[in-house]
Amino acid sequence: MANIAHENILDPYIHEPKGLTASSGAGKSYITTSSGTASWENLNARGLVSLVNLAAPIYTTTTIGTYEKINPTTSGSGTSVEFNETVNSQLTYTGGLNRKALLTATVTFKGANNSVYHVAIYKNGIIIPHSEIAVTTVTGDFNTITICAHTVTNTSDFYETKINCITTNATVYGYTLYATAGA
Repeated sequence: MANIAHENILDPYIHEPKGLTASSGAGKSYITTSSGTASWENLNARGLVSLVNLAAPIYTTTTIGTYEKINPTTSGSGTSVEFNETVNSQLTYTGGLNRKALLTATVTFKGANNSVYHVAIYKNGIIIPHSEIAVTTVTGDFNTITICAHTVTNTSDFYETKINCITTNATVYGYTLYATAGA
């Protein structure tokens, strides 16, 4: 056969890349790089930690004036693909590709009247820029904060949500941390 560029190959000579095997695993696609290498990867990585119980607290903060991890005993929910709960309320990216990630955290809590609370998403123990939200509470009311943060995720990066009780402790009734990443 003459030298023909791949984009010009016609049927019946169209073929998969050399070395391609059928051992991809369900839901994976063959991703190539500009250096000529390739691997089977998930197109959409995702993971979820969720725990909600509006009838009873799932976590009560213990520190004032510093960020504290929201740390109820949880177990991952839904179908995790390359994001796994490795420690209570923490998601870790286990995929092999560097990806753009979207994280969404929702926290439902009660605090004392006119108390100020800050909630933020952390990556590897460092606050993700622009992921912090503050609220002033009213006694007896549920307060729900939802935060979205964008970042680039690499293998072993971990994510968690923290709360800073500026004046008094908070009682957490609901917590969700969701992560999704794509190419």
